[in-house]
Amino acid sequence: MFAFLLFNFVAVGSAVVITQYLGAQLRNEIGKLVATSLSMNLLFGLMISMNMIFFSNQILQMFDLDPSLFSLAKSYLIIAGGSLFNQAVMITVTAIIQSHGFTKYTMFVAIGINIIHIVGNYLFIYGALGVPKLGVVGVAISTVISICIGLFINLHVLTRKVRVSLNWKNLFRWKQDHVKKILKIGMPASASNLSYSANQIVTTAFIVSLGAEMLSTRIYTQNIMFFIMVLAISMGRGVQIIVGHLVGAGEKEEAYKQTFLNLRRSLLITISAVFIICLFRKQLFGLFTNDDDNIAIGSLLLLMGFLLEPERNFNIL
Repeated sequence: MFAFLLFNFVAVGSAVVITQYLGAQLRNEIGKLVATSLSMNLLFGLMISMNMIFFSNQILQMFDLDPSLFSLAKSYLIIAGGSLFNQAVMITVTAIIQSHGFTKYTMFVAIGINIIHIVGNYLFIYGALGVPKLGVVGVAISTVISICIGLFINLHVLTRKVRVSLNWKNLFRWKQDHVKKILKIGMPASASNLSYSANQIVTTAFIVSLGAEMLSTRIYTQNIMFFIMVLAISMGRGVQIIVGHLVGAGEKEEAYKQTFLNLRRSLLITISAVFIICLFRKQLFGLFTNDDDNIAIGSLLLLMGFLLEPERNFNIL
């Protein structure tokens, strides 16, 4: 999770700058900016991947795993973590495609990646169709294969559908102005997510001390509430693209109006979703567990979503 948040420094920054360039009709600069963004995150991803490979023991020792699990986790971390540079480029390409308004393509690619991953997991775990049973190692290989396929398709969409002209020489010729703009926007924007992730780790540590039942209740609650978060995040991503285009075109007053108009819409959608989930909270928790205590505590946490989730929109949008 921390690796993905770090990759967002470049991905978010480049997406915002590109939307502004599109609004300002500076299309000649976009190809150079895209090349800079891709190479920056590729370099960043390679650094993270090397750390995952060479410091896998030290990373896993922090989790105090059983010896039987340690070897499995190390194999997974070396394979999946060692290929995080693919994820870094993937996140950047996806953000760039979406900044041009081609959000449906990235959605279909994401669905395809998940399908390939699920099929790959099935083949490697159960040894179907003559595929060797590799267990955790097979799951890691399936992860890498699905991401590589998704990256290839997204690069095709970027160059053929979005029609971004990539000069591969620009991958090694960074413009200082582009780097400054990307990091100036991307670092503060991603820092809030990084802070939230750190907060969740500390919170989880406290909950672990309360016992396995409390931890499982929290996980169930998060899984249910995630559906509401996705609605707000989707609205936020769409508003980011629209506002970026308007700011680039110099229409700051319209950008201001669009922000608050869509904030009201997002609040209405979120409150409606929270109401539905709270109405069926016990039935939803019953899908995960039959324990009455878990259901009672989880139902109370979902009711508290009425206080938390609407306010989350102000942070996301």
